[in-house]
Amino acid sequence: MFDMIFSGAVAGVCALTAILIGIWQYKSKTPAGFYTFEKPLTEDDVSDVKMWNRKHGVMFMLYGAVILISWAAMPLSGGSEWGYAVSFSGILLPVPFMLLYHRKLVKQYRN
Repeated sequence: MFDMIFSGAVAGVCALTAILIGIWQYKSKTPAGFYTFEKPLTEDDVSDVKMWNRKHGVMFMLYGAVILISWAAMPLSGGSEWGYAVSFSGILLPVPFMLLYHRKLVKQYRN
């Protein structure tokens, strides 16, 4: 029982952080970054800042939702190692796809 409470708290904090980043990016007036240690694009570099930010914001909000869904799926496994693997994969597995999507957006919106 403690493991479900603790993992729920961790998943909740991670999901909330991702969702808040998404909301901030969605509403931002300047081009949102992607936290890849690359130089962020400037307003002159992006053809449509509003759509750039919205797409990045939605991506992060969906990431937060995936974290919550993967945690919620853990009890369905009956407490097995597979349940923990599913839950943990909800945090790590989306990241490469997010990076690929970000690169696609760079190609689409870079002037």
